[in-house]
This record gives sequence, C-alpha cells and structure tokens, in this order.
Amino acid sequence: MFSVSLLTALAGLVAFHADQANALSNGVTRLPILGYNTWNAYQCNIDENLLLTTAKLMKSLGLQDAGYNYVNIDDCYAEKNRTAAGDIVEDKVRFKNGMKKLNQQIHALGFKTGIYSDSGWFTCAGYPGSYGNELRDANTFAKWGFDYLKYDNCAIPYDSITREGIVGSDCALLLLCIMWYSRLSVSGYQRMKDALAQVGKSTGKNFVYSLCEWGWSQVWLWGAEMGHSWRTTGDIAPKWDSLAAIINFNSFITQATDFYGRNDLDMVRTLESFDS
Repeated sequence: MFSVSLLTALAGLVAFHADQANALSNGVTRLPILGYNTWNAYQCNIDENLLLTTAKLMKSLGLQDAGYNYVNIDDCYAEKNRTAAGDIVEDKVRFKNGMKKLNQQIHALGFKTGIYSDSGWFTCAGYPGSYGNELRDANTFAKWGFDYLKYDNCAIPYDSITREGIVGSDCALLLLCIMWYSRLSVSGYQRMKDALAQVGKSTGKNFVYSLCEWGWSQVWLWGAEMGHSWRTTGDIAPKWDSLAAIINFNSFITQATDFYGRNDLDMVRTLESFDS
C-alpha cells in the first residue's frame, strides 16, 4: 500500500546567508531536494515493485509537479556480501531486474533517483558499507544510473586494525572517542566526496551528496565543504517534541545554509500518529 509518509524535506532551513559561500558547487542542488525515501515506512521491506509503484503514484497525484522529483532507496537493497571482485550487488530477489533497469524506468517517468551507502564497514542495517571501497562504489552507483547519494555513518572503524561491527564498541574514554570519531567522520566523508568527484570528472555525472552524520561532529561547521546537505541531529521520531526540538536546534545554525548546501532536518513523517 502506498504511503506518503516518506516524502522528504531534505531542505533543512532554507535561509540564505551571503557570508557562507563555501558549499560544494558542482551544478546541482541550487534548490532544496524534495522527494521520497523508503526508510521510515518500509525500512528493509523494499523491492523494485514498491519503488515503481511509488513513482507512478507520485506522478499521478501531482507530487512531481509540486517539486517532489526524487525517488530514493535507503538501506537494505544489497546482498549481504560483496562479489569476489569486491562490488556491491543488488538483492537478486527483491531487485531481480537490476538497479540499472529500475533507474531507467523511474527516469522515464521524469524522476531522479537516489541510493544509500555508509562510510563504515557496514551500513546501519548490517549491509556492506563503503569504507575502503569508496571509488569502487561510486562507480557502481554511477553505472546503475543514480543521481543522489545518502551517506550514513554507522560502523566506522576506530582504529586501523580492528574491524568493528558497531559504532564505539571499544571506546573506553568518552572524550578520546568523541575526538577520534569526529576525525574519522570528516575523513570518511572526504574520501567519498573525492570518489564522487573523480567519477564526475570521468563520466560527467555529478551526484547530489547528502551527509547523514547526525550532527555528532558539528557537521554544520564543515558539511558545506563536503556535500550538499548534512543531517544536523539524530533521527526524527513521530512525536511533536522530536519535530519541535529539531526545528529549534536548527534555528540557531541557519548560517550554515547557502545557495548550494543546507542543513538537513531529516524526513517529513506524515500519515502517522504523532504522539503529543
């Protein structure tokens, strides 16, 4: 059943500040990105039919005409393991016709498409992350035909030896963990930025690059140097106090928004029962 609960407001606060002119400028995101994301309503229960049905309904209901022109796949679309060559592959049951074919079909409806990955060893749902495979994965996403990348920050390694499956499992000293986490967050997003830039240079395809760092490392201070939008808080919940807290927090950092990049307040959640 179609739900509009994932219509995303990746815009953040759309205030323009003339003194903030360092956002990543590669010809995309002059306006905030609006569209659909699979996560909140469906999480891992996604397949190609859901995406196609959603895109067709968005078009027929007039949402595309209103500016909601992205159809984005979140976590859980891949097989649990990479190929022997090291590539991410789509789930062969749920995306049996392949991501390239799905992109062609959604693009034919006039939409752009988005995909998800993570700067750590694993995604937040335990699928392959892009750590150490940034360029390989950027090329895969371009080959599949995607226009947008949401880049999460789960399972980043806290040292060069231990492959940790969860964030912070071996951090004993909180302050050192925070400092090390911040350093790794910035470097992880930088590596994927460089990979996307290299792919753009070789193919002419420029991605929208959306950072999902949750604000833990004050991303509003450096996100504009990396991408086009940056999550400034943890995940939104279907509660009015969650929505109010996110709006209030972002009201103090509007200076981070400029013509090409902006704070990301997470997804608008509609058609849900909001707790007071």
